[in-house]
Amino acid sequence: MRVGFERWAREVYSTCAAQSSYGYDHKNGQRVQTINEAEAETVRLVFDMYVNQGMSLSGIAKNLNLRGISSEKNSYWNSGSVQLLLKNCNYIWHVRYSIHEPNRNFETPGQHEAIISEELFREAQILMEKNSKASPTKSPKEKN
Repeated sequence: MRVGFERWAREVYSTCAAQSSYGYDHKNGQRVQTINEAEAETVRLVFDMYVNQGMSLSGIAKNLNLRGISSEKNSYWNSGSVQLLLKNCNYIWHVRYSIHEPNRNFETPGQHEAIISEELFREAQILMEKNSKASPTKSPKEKN
């Protein structure tokens, strides 16, 4: 199955078997995901708040929750769900495969429509890299 999914992704179809990315719909039997305009507006809003307005991930999540906008699984937003949305390359019409296996990981242009510009996506990636904090691991004070 893994080889089949990899070939499917290399043929630039969406690899969303169970659930499509937030902002897209993927009906059963459909090869290419289509834009869900209501969710796509939220995606554009999140990228705008992060890149142009300089809001934090938790600030964006709080703002979306106050507006009553539900997240991907009809639940509340948190900083983790906002970060996953900002890192998703589907929004610039790319298909990514196998993010957890570095030797099988690749990204290729897809057949679906983009929701945001590639420039805005790259700006968000640069900001996230700049804002990431390396938290040092605490060493134990005594040997156990």
